[in-house]
Amino acid sequence: MNKWLCFAFLVYTINRGTGLPVDYNGLPEDIAECTPLKSLITRTILSIATSYFADNPRGEEPPLEPGEHGFKTLDEIFRAYYGEGASAVEFKKAVLDLVYANPPNSAKEDRIRLRRNLYKYAAAGSPDFARKQMGTLLLSVLEEYSGGSSTWTDYQCLPNSNVESAEEAISVEYGRLRNEIGDLKFGQFLGVQAGTTLTFVIDDTGSMGGEIEAAKSRAEEVIDLLQSSLDRPQDFVLVPFNDPTVGPVTVTNDPQEYKKALGRLYAHGGGDAPELCMRGIQLGIENSRPGSTLYVITDVEAKDITLQDAVIAQALEKQITVVFILTHPLGSCSRSQGFLRCQDLYEHIAASTGGKVLVVRKAQIFQATEVVQSGLKQAGVTLAMVAVKHPGMAIISFKILYYLVCTYCTVGYSAGRVHNLRFPMDKTISEISVEANGGCNELLLTTSGGRQAQFVHKYAQVKSASLPVEGELGNWTVNFSATSSGACEVKVTAKSTIGALLTLLAKNPTDAASEYKILSGHPSPLQSLGFIIDAYGFKPTDENINTAKITTIRFIGEHGQEVLDSVKVNEFDTESSITSYLNQGLGSPQPFHVVVEGIDELGNTFRRLIPRLISPSHVKVECDLTDVVFRAGVRTPVNITVTNNGGNDSFLFSLSDTKSFSSSSASYGRKSIPSGTSRVFTVHLLAPTSVNDGVASILTATVRGNLPGSFQYGTCTIVVGQKKRPRVDSLHIVGTINARYAETVVTSRVTNNADIGREAEFHILLPADAYIVNLTMTTGQQIIVGSIETKEKAKKIYDKAKKTGKTAGHVAARDQSTRAFKTKLFIAEHEHATFELTYQQLLRRVRGEYEYAVTIDPEQPVNHLTVDVHIVDQNPITFVRIPQIKTDQVNIISPVDGPPGSTVTFGRNRRYSHVRYAPTIDHQTEYSPFGLSGTLVVKYDVERTQMFGDIAIHNGFFAHHFAPPSLAAFPKLVVFVVDTSGSMFGYKLKQVKQALADSLRSLNNEDHFNIVVFGDTAEPWISGVLSTASTRSINDAITYVNAVSARGGTNMLVALQTALAIMEPYLPPLPENETIIEATTPYPTPVPLQPETNHFIRKRATETQTELSNYAKMIVFLTDGRPTKDDVGTDDIASRIEKINGGRVNLHAIGFGSLVDMRFLEKLAALNGGVSRRVFESLDAATQIRHFFDEVSAPVLTDVTIEYPADKVGDVTTNDVDILFSGTEMVVAGKILEEEDLSGLDELGESRPRRQITGTLRGRSFENEIEMDFDIDPDATSSITESTHQITDFTERLWAFLKVKMLLRSANLAPNETLKKSLREEALNMSLSHNFVTPLTSLVVVRPEDRQKIEEELRKEAEAEKKRLEEETRLEKEAERIRKTKLRLSEDRRVKPEFTSSLRIDAPTSSMRSRGGFSGDPHFIVPLTPKINLCFNWDGEDGEIFNLLYDPVSKVMVNGDIVAIKSPPGSMKPERTYISSLYIVIPHKNFKILVRPYNVTFMPVGAQPFTLPVTSPMTFRRKGITFQMHSITNIHARIDIVIDGLNFQVICRRNNRHQFSADHVDLAVRSSDFRLGDQVDGVIGQFLNSHVMLLDGDSTEDAVIRIDEQMGQVTRTTKRRPSGDGMVDCWFARNNARGLTRLAHERYRVDDILYEPNY
Repeated sequence: MNKWLCFAFLVYTINRGTGLPVDYNGLPEDIAECTPLKSLITRTILSIATSYFADNPRGEEPPLEPGEHGFKTLDEIFRAYYGEGASAVEFKKAVLDLVYANPPNSAKEDRIRLRRNLYKYAAAGSPDFARKQMGTLLLSVLEEYSGGSSTWTDYQCLPNSNVESAEEAISVEYGRLRNEIGDLKFGQFLGVQAGTTLTFVIDDTGSMGGEIEAAKSRAEEVIDLLQSSLDRPQDFVLVPFNDPTVGPVTVTNDPQEYKKALGRLYAHGGGDAPELCMRGIQLGIENSRPGSTLYVITDVEAKDITLQDAVIAQALEKQITVVFILTHPLGSCSRSQGFLRCQDLYEHIAASTGGKVLVVRKAQIFQATEVVQSGLKQAGVTLAMVAVKHPGMAIISFKILYYLVCTYCTVGYSAGRVHNLRFPMDKTISEISVEANGGCNELLLTTSGGRQAQFVHKYAQVKSASLPVEGELGNWTVNFSATSSGACEVKVTAKSTIGALLTLLAKNPTDAASEYKILSGHPSPLQSLGFIIDAYGFKPTDENINTAKITTIRFIGEHGQEVLDSVKVNEFDTESSITSYLNQGLGSPQPFHVVVEGIDELGNTFRRLIPRLISPSHVKVECDLTDVVFRAGVRTPVNITVTNNGGNDSFLFSLSDTKSFSSSSASYGRKSIPSGTSRVFTVHLLAPTSVNDGVASILTATVRGNLPGSFQYGTCTIVVGQKKRPRVDSLHIVGTINARYAETVVTSRVTNNADIGREAEFHILLPADAYIVNLTMTTGQQIIVGSIETKEKAKKIYDKAKKTGKTAGHVAARDQSTRAFKTKLFIAEHEHATFELTYQQLLRRVRGEYEYAVTIDPEQPVNHLTVDVHIVDQNPITFVRIPQIKTDQVNIISPVDGPPGSTVTFGRNRRYSHVRYAPTIDHQTEYSPFGLSGTLVVKYDVERTQMFGDIAIHNGFFAHHFAPPSLAAFPKLVVFVVDTSGSMFGYKLKQVKQALADSLRSLNNEDHFNIVVFGDTAEPWISGVLSTASTRSINDAITYVNAVSARGGTNMLVALQTALAIMEPYLPPLPENETIIEATTPYPTPVPLQPETNHFIRKRATETQTELSNYAKMIVFLTDGRPTKDDVGTDDIASRIEKINGGRVNLHAIGFGSLVDMRFLEKLAALNGGVSRRVFESLDAATQIRHFFDEVSAPVLTDVTIEYPADKVGDVTTNDVDILFSGTEMVVAGKILEEEDLSGLDELGESRPRRQITGTLRGRSFENEIEMDFDIDPDATSSITESTHQITDFTERLWAFLKVKMLLRSANLAPNETLKKSLREEALNMSLSHNFVTPLTSLVVVRPEDRQKIEEELRKEAEAEKKRLEEETRLEKEAERIRKTKLRLSEDRRVKPEFTSSLRIDAPTSSMRSRGGFSGDPHFIVPLTPKINLCFNWDGEDGEIFNLLYDPVSKVMVNGDIVAIKSPPGSMKPERTYISSLYIVIPHKNFKILVRPYNVTFMPVGAQPFTLPVTSPMTFRRKGITFQMHSITNIHARIDIVIDGLNFQVICRRNNRHQFSADHVDLAVRSSDFRLGDQVDGVIGQFLNSHVMLLDGDSTEDAVIRIDEQMGQVTRTTKRRPSGDGMVDCWFARNNARGLTRLAHERYRVDDILYEPNY
């Protein structure tokens, strides 16, 4: 018997240098001063999951309340969320994926790349692979915090002094991931779902009618029985198969939809010929959750037998059990090419996966499917298994008999002899089931108290027994005997919340430098093995309380013998792992199970058998994808190496992959591999061009020889998009700063050094307020220069270029959530290309310095990398400072200024400075082999010699910079309003507390303050008054803040009302016609202060209100989300707060994280004289928040105005501000108007006096009013113009930059649409004339010759449009002639408007009238009268958004987003178009919803948006809104939205694998009595209130139709109804209903799915 060399009780205690095990008792003394890796990650994930659960309550249940200290274990939080009895086993597995991830290879990866891959994989729906990336990333982060400690290097135990910082770093990584991928996929990543998958793989050929009906009945019974149980399946999979097809596959978590999918299944075709059973099983495995059981129902053998090894490997990898239900005995068949067939094959798969084969008569099929219910236990565990066999029976080589735990049962066979299987019953077991299969007799179940139960025949040879536990703990017994006709197998399973998970490690024992890694496949007898046992469900150990614990680990062979010595666990800790090592290998290749034993809280024994069978193999399978370039649409070879460490043998090799990228899943035939040698098999993969980068496919390679122990499999993951970037030869960044206006030119030269053409992606992070002004791409001998156009024109040129296959780039202004600019260019093999991007910005002065930043991120070391910054100013430069590079490659950076390779020089008189940064390759790779990834920051300031500031003049434009002089800051009254809702739990709240404490300590003695924290309600620190900023008050306030815990929703309105109510006694009264709205919730009892302190505060509040009237008054508001209480929308909140405030208090807003609604916060601050800032989750978030407060907390001037004479200065930008802070600057620009006579002589011929412009600057400091006059010499020229480093017309461009910003800001705040349109039009004209890419313009880059052709085509299209209009006029005249001579008016051909709109129903009814809709490509149908339907297609380009319905009065709106896909060969159109998403707005219900094929996002006004997957049926009703999801399959789902009689019926069509179709939505609009206005418009809406007249032409199939004033030709046809229920006759109008729509096709476009149209 083999012996364990060592046993350690520690988390993953592998000596990473030698791979040797660690003896827990022999660890250094300082081990107690460190925290194991597993504890560190688990604790942090608990905090992350708490915040996630708080943001995503279950159904109608209230948000999870974490309490003051949160949850202590994964099981505790799981039970709090799902209820008692829930098992966190899947959650635990997800955590272990992180803990046991491979350590980072510093030579091959860095954190930036790990993050990018992590985000890509998680977003693409590959959570398992993403977790491995996250684990490696976290190990890289923690390595930095280890400080080189030996406890980390040797034992992965982090010194406690660094734990807090490390946990913060882990939290930031999770926060970034959540922000990147959204909550739905983040939940998948965390693994927080409960339950398994119900999977049927059913033969649907003609002989299977009864079996299909039985499966339907059983599924319905299971679903109905477990509807409200924790045992209910998490999701459902149905895979029908026959020959030659498999599928369609149904994957859903909607039980009703699963019933319907089964209902659609029917027996058809075929007979008893072999079917594609193996491929069906594969698809079932791929779509099922790990740990599930898959049920195969068939009556014939499998045709695709070459896939059998891949099926077993994939099932073992996901620990899926396969159960076969055969309604016809298939017997044994001879092998085919070495592959098993018939029932032997099914027995082999069942035995290898822990399943069974049930052979039943067709009449018994329903009873046989009862096995399904026993496999759905959500917290199921195995207590014991035993198999005994008649000695005379032939032993089938693939049949494994391994279930006997000999300590608790008799061994050996004797005909008629009764065997006893004893198993312990413990306190955590709630249900028990005993099942006997095969030749079993004399079966009897006996409890520890003597109660007995006979076994009942269930189906086939299966008998079962069960008894309620009823508190009878201790040993129970099963008596049985085996017949002479076959084996008897007995299995005991139970439902329990405690258990154990096994992770198997392996390494090469002959390589001392190798490390243990998680094993994929079977172990080799020669490998060193490591076993990690992780417990789940156990409460934390407590010396004073009896708790359950593990005491023994056993290793039981296939015949019940102990193949290894058992391991005694002397100390047990739920946060640690039990780790054992076998460094010399197994020696004997005996398969075995791991059995865990221990005692429960009452001292009773418990036992858990881990289902995974460990079967050694002498074969090794390896695949290396490190250098594989895998792109969608390109056939890619992958080499897989098979090594034979056994005797000479021939092997069957096969490969399959989860995304079906491999050219075939067939066997590669039998190949000979001599002993001790290897053979390389080459497979080819091809991902369709529609597959996005980041989609991962798991390749499973299997080999099987003829000798025992020759079966092996290996898995590896290939990712679309890996290794595809060309080489960057040079990267040069030149920044020029004139009068604080900066122009940055980024030039990158790349080479495609591959033998295939590749796409080069040029991307750079831009400052948030920068405008791109030019992009040039050079390839070969051609230079392609971009031009700024209106969005509409740029889109037309780009779309035309794209449609005709021309090289093109398109740059639109970034939205708020995007910080990166990207463009792509295809480069032929071994060719070069150069990108040059130019952008401009105005530098802000904050805290007494200007900051210029450029991002450097080439993703590889670059031989020629330089940054040159030229600072030119007409005032002397006081200092230039370069901090260390800001990078996310590391968290700990030296604080010393000046990165290596940087220099700073000054010119004469210090009016010029040159900053140069030229890092060497060594410097670039200091943190990563992939080069530098970070931000270079240059900070500087200039002297100020004039009180009124300095003015730069050039070419008739001026720029006036005014920084407040050294004035005393205003004392202030400030209320901090801080979000403490459940989503703030963990590190975010900790950072906010830290920042708030620092801000409180920075208050001056003259300042007064209070604090309001809010969740569901608002709670002030002190009710109704402000406290002086004394040391004692500040300390009391900090103590109060530190005691606050995260809980509840986000009630922003009440929080702000409470803050203003506190401020009210210190404010001047509002005008008489204004009404103050008090807070809607009473103050809770505040935390009491010391009596004298509280008395002093109230005394000061009453005695000094007059003195405080001159103080600066502000509210600092911080939140991380959106309003979720009281159904109040953000616009309503902003309006009500503005009204209450009346401009008396400056309201500053901080948005924390990327889930916050920054548009709302920007508007809220702007309406209340404040500023807003977004702070992203990062390690320095607390510092950023504190800096923001520092910025706004030192006001030195208020009501600042700079006036210029209107007859001499024009077009002035914003020249007044409410408040100026210390260390900031106000910038005004304008034009100097020319005088009529510019000669130097007057009318008498005498010299004219020198021209001069006098301006006035006014403001108010704390002590007095300030007014100063200043002179501008209009003939002066800035000294900047003398520099060689000059931005062309820099003063004019600075003026234009400020002007565009001012116009756009004014448009956003405009009170009416007319003014908003006028301001946006002016901003558009300025953007075009000055070449700025703004929200109103785009930059398009097309080759010159292509552009000429495209513009010529567009010109021809415009001419064709003109001719069309002329033809329309002719038709109208012809129609009038027909009308006079042959007019037929009838009820179905002339109808007056009768669209009355208002619906009130809970579901569609027959009383509702169709109002139109669309389906498919998209075909629109609109009923004009009860008998006349208009139908037309509506084409568009990919990404275009159209308004479908809009009422300018009620603001009801529906927008749709176009997706385009290539048409099949021979089609009339090059592309097919579909509607990929719908945005529906019902303002009077405060209701907004975004519907996509796979999910629905609710955006209720006044509540936080939330997204639901369209996978489960659901119905909810709230305030007159009924929402229902139903009829869900893997290819479609139906959604009904009913609001006051208006019904939107949406069909989500998805999972369409046809290459010429796309996932999309269909829409049908119905109504009963909902009233829309007469001006309703949109693609559908424009036809709803129309006068209609149909005029016959020469044929009954063609006619002329007149709709209001529009007229056109139509043709009678038949189309599918948008609701999908049948066909309908309609009159078809060609060319997008041209001539019949009120406006041109492009006028129905909108810029964003959320935007209103501009008709």
